[in-house]
Amino acid sequence: MGLFDRLRGDDRPRVAFFGIDGVPYSLVADHPDEFPNLTAIAEVGSAGAIDSIVPPESSACWPSLTTGVNPGETGVYGFQDREVDSYDTYVPMGRDVQATRLWDRVQAVEGEDLQATVMNVPVTFPPQRDVQRMVSGFLSPGIDAAAYPDELRGTLEDLNYRIDVNAKLGHDEDKSDFVADAHRTLDARYEAFKHYVEQDDWNLFFGVFMTTDRVNHFLFEDYERDGEYSEEFFEFYSQVDAYLGDLRERLADDVSMVVASDHGFTTLDYEVHCNEWLEREGWLSFKDRYDVFLNRWLAKEQFLALAADDPSGPADLAPETVAYSPEPGSIVVNTADADAPGAVDDPEPVREEIADALGDLAAPDGTPLVESVEVREADVHAADLEVVPASTADRTVVCKDDFDADGEWLRRGSRELGDIADETRAYSLIPGRFYLNLEGREPRGSVDPNEYETVREDLKAALEDLEGPDGRPVADRVVTKEDAFRGDHDEIAPDLVVIPKHGFDLKAGFKGADEVFGTGPRNGMHSFDNASLFVDDPDVAVDDADLFDIAPTILDLMEIDYERSAFDGGSLVR
Repeated sequence: MGLFDRLRGDDRPRVAFFGIDGVPYSLVADHPDEFPNLTAIAEVGSAGAIDSIVPPESSACWPSLTTGVNPGETGVYGFQDREVDSYDTYVPMGRDVQATRLWDRVQAVEGEDLQATVMNVPVTFPPQRDVQRMVSGFLSPGIDAAAYPDELRGTLEDLNYRIDVNAKLGHDEDKSDFVADAHRTLDARYEAFKHYVEQDDWNLFFGVFMTTDRVNHFLFEDYERDGEYSEEFFEFYSQVDAYLGDLRERLADDVSMVVASDHGFTTLDYEVHCNEWLEREGWLSFKDRYDVFLNRWLAKEQFLALAADDPSGPADLAPETVAYSPEPGSIVVNTADADAPGAVDDPEPVREEIADALGDLAAPDGTPLVESVEVREADVHAADLEVVPASTADRTVVCKDDFDADGEWLRRGSRELGDIADETRAYSLIPGRFYLNLEGREPRGSVDPNEYETVREDLKAALEDLEGPDGRPVADRVVTKEDAFRGDHDEIAPDLVVIPKHGFDLKAGFKGADEVFGTGPRNGMHSFDNASLFVDDPDVAVDDADLFDIAPTILDLMEIDYERSAFDGGSLVR
C-alpha cells in the first residue's frame, strides 16, 4: 500500500487510468516485443480491441469515455457543433459536456473524502475548481489558464509541461522536427504523470497521452507500409510503452491500472470533401459571398498608411494615416486632440468623404457591397463610421478585420455554413456528419418535415453508393441518428453519420475543394474499430466491449456503487 493509504486508513481500491489517444489494439498485439509492458498487463489481466463511438472523433470520444454515455447525453458530437436554431458553429469545451464525469462521481461518494487528479483529458477546458487538481488537455490555450490549483501550475511549468505537440510540424515533408517535438511533449507528460502518481494522494488518477494521436496522423502509413519513418514510429512507441511500464511500477498495491484509447487508427488513402460532393450532387448550394477588407480599401484610397512591415493593429499605422478600421465594419478617423497627434484636424469633411466613397462600393458585376453608412460623432462613439454590408437572401457581404494593407480589398469566397442558400437540402460537419436543412429546425430550412424520412433515405442511399477513385465504397455503414444517439441533446444531432471504410477520411470544410477526393499532409486517420483497452486485473474480461464500458468498469474496480441505467455501457468486471 502507498503512504496515502497508511495515513488515511482507507482500504477502498483505487484506479490509475492512462489514455493513449488513437492507439489501435492491433499495433500492440502484433508487436509484443515492442510493447513488453502493455503485453505484460494483458497477460496478468485482460486486454482486447474495443469499439469506439459514432462518430469516432476525439472531441466526441473523450466526453463519452469519461461519462459512459453517448453524444446525445453529453451534448458533444464532434470538434465543431452547431448552435440550436442557428447556422453558427462552436468548438465544444468542458462546460459543454452535459453528462456527469467519472471523477465527479468518485468525488461525490457520500461520507468519504475521495479525490481525483485529472491531467490532459481533451474537452475539459476550463479546468474544474471542484477537483483535487486538473490540467485541461487538447484545445486549452496554455498552462496558465488550463491548470488548477496554482501549485499544479507551478509544478508543470518547472517540468516544461506542454498541452500538445506542434502538429503543424507534421505538415513538413521532413518529419524530423515533428518527431523531436513529439518526444519532447511525451517526455514532459510522463514527468508530470510520474510526479503526481508518486504523490499517492488520490483515489482516481486520470491522465491522457495525446501525442500518440498526433504521431499516428502523420506517420501511420509509414508503420503499416514500411515507409521512410517506420523506425521513428516504433522508437516513439517503444518510449510510450516504457513510460507506461515505469508508471505501473510506481503505483501502490491497491491501485488497478487501466490503459485505453478512444478510437482506432488506419492508413489514410483519400480525403473525401463531403460538402464538395453534396454541392456537385445538387444537395448543397451557397449564396454569393464577398469579403470586404476595409483597411486594404482605405490604403488603396490613400486614407491609410503603415509604419510596419507586419502590422497587427493601430499602433503600426504611419502618422499620416487619415482613417483606419479597428474592427469589422467600424472606421475611425485619425483626429488630432490634446493627447494624440493625429493627422486630421477637422474630422467632419473626412467622415463625409469616406461615407460617400463607401456608398459607391460595388463588386465587379455591379453588386452593391454597402447598404448604409452611419456617420457618428467621434467624441460620443469610438468609431466615426459604422458600415452595414449589403447582404440579401442570395448574397452575403462581410466586412473583415485585417491590418495587412497588401492584397485585394475585395475577395469572393471564404464560405461558411451560414452562407448556404435557401434551397440547400443537406450539409456536412466533420467527421462524416450529415444534416438535412430541415424547415423549423434550421433558420432557412428547405426540407419539409413531412418529407424528412424520404429525403433522408435518398441521401443515405446516395452515400451508400458513393465510391472512391479505387472503386471501393466510401461508407462502411451509414447510421441514422435514432440508431446512434439518444438523450436530451438531439436537437443538434446529425441526421446521418457515415462510418467510412478504412482509407477514406471524411472532411467537411465550406471553402470548396478542387475535387471530391484528394490528399493532404496526413497519412493516418481514425477508425471506429480497433480501439484499445488494457486492465491489469484478472477479474476484468475485455470481450465484445466498447468505449461506454470503461466508466462503469472503473467504478466497479473502485467498489463505488452506481445506477446501472446511468450508463450506455456495462462493467467488464466479472
